[in-house]
Amino acid sequence: MSFNRRSSFISLVLVCLLIVACLPGFAESVNPFAIGDQLKLKQSGAGTTASASARIAFFDGSDKPARVAVLSDLHVRGDNQKMLDAAVKAVNKLPDVDAVAITGDLCKKIGSPAEYSDMIKVVSRFKMPIYATPGNHDIIYRDHFGAEGKKLRTSPTERKAKLERFRKALKLKKLRFTRKMGGHLLVFLPNDDPKGKHLVTLSTATLNFLKDTLKKNPDVPTIVFCHAPLAGSYVKPRKLGFYNSNAQPHARISAILKKHPQVFLWVSGHLHIGPSSPEYHNKANKVGNVTVIHTPAITPNSSWMRVLDLSPARAKVRTYNAKTGKYTKKFERVFKHKVSKDDKDKKDDKSNNDDKDKNDDKDDADDDDNDIVIEPEDDDIEEGESDIGEDDPTVDYGSDDDANDADSDEEDSDSNSDEVAESDSDQTSSSEASSAAENAKEVIKDLIRVITDFLKGIWNGILKILNV
Repeated sequence: MSFNRRSSFISLVLVCLLIVACLPGFAESVNPFAIGDQLKLKQSGAGTTASASARIAFFDGSDKPARVAVLSDLHVRGDNQKMLDAAVKAVNKLPDVDAVAITGDLCKKIGSPAEYSDMIKVVSRFKMPIYATPGNHDIIYRDHFGAEGKKLRTSPTERKAKLERFRKALKLKKLRFTRKMGGHLLVFLPNDDPKGKHLVTLSTATLNFLKDTLKKNPDVPTIVFCHAPLAGSYVKPRKLGFYNSNAQPHARISAILKKHPQVFLWVSGHLHIGPSSPEYHNKANKVGNVTVIHTPAITPNSSWMRVLDLSPARAKVRTYNAKTGKYTKKFERVFKHKVSKDDKDKKDDKSNNDDKDKNDDKDDADDDDNDIVIEPEDDDIEEGESDIGEDDPTVDYGSDDDANDADSDEEDSDSNSDEVAESDSDQTSSSEASSAAENAKEVIKDLIRVITDFLKGIWNGILKILNV
């Protein structure tokens, strides 16, 4: 009997060693997004090796038709809970929704722990993955109000901590990341400059990430998600002023987009532009080759969202009213892409997506202007927001003249964008090295976790066999 036990023990040990030797490949398969931001998409005509990034693209199922529901400016609070509930229920009931994208300002006003707790209770009810970018109300204010209820700006250190709070609350591996869905590259850009003077300022690292990602994927139709819109994508000036209304630094962002024509959509919120506004569906939304999709805020009386239907052949942007449970046909936009005629798989994808659209459009024939609830415009932001920048006398944010001078410098540099891109190459390289190191750490952590769990199971099995 002891001989049989000993033979069994030796056999188990040999099996363990064999499985451990195969674990690196297994760990990657169970966690296809372990490499995080460095998702390198396969480019047409490029001779690629069987790299880890290629395997990630395979597991992503990225060329199958996909549907993304987009919300923004939830500002989770008591008086809009009913409309928030309607939005969550609508998204969960809509057929074939693969993910929810939320473009910032999930928290009510200052992003305090209490506000984050309220927000998490709402977003945790979505049944699909959430891809979110932080807005100004999530990360740039202190956790308490100042005199007369004014919002106070954070210090750079505090802002970094709040960015991490946002990342953990939304269960994101990184704040800047990509996903490939429905034949499109989705790029999520955070409002992450810890010293940013404006409400939405992308850090140098995020700008480099955007440039590097677009450079590596020139043939993939690309959609960018960011809290604030592009400058010039609406008509009337906002109370916030030019710099606080748009994603900054606007000149550098514009220079990057001009170099990469595969970017055709920029999805944002921030300005609370809803269907009742003539700016919601306007020719002015197109800036250069990029169309800005303004996403409405959730208010106490309305619950609107955008729905993106994606396939390799096209992107369809629709507006869905969670309050009535209907799409509004008049706001529909379709962006077609060039697809090789001999690419049978892509043709099949397009056909499948068309069938899906026909089923979802059954209510569209009955959908008319009466479905749109015209409300007083709440396009800008809550009262008192225009005071931002002067709330905290202990922090020097620079005067308006400083901001104007800085932005004028950016405009001058825009005319020499090629030189700017070259001067940033060293920063891009260092950013790549840093990201690679972080990604390697993530892979190692995942590998250790898998090995540990596996060995625990083996050890418990051995103890049971030996009756210990």
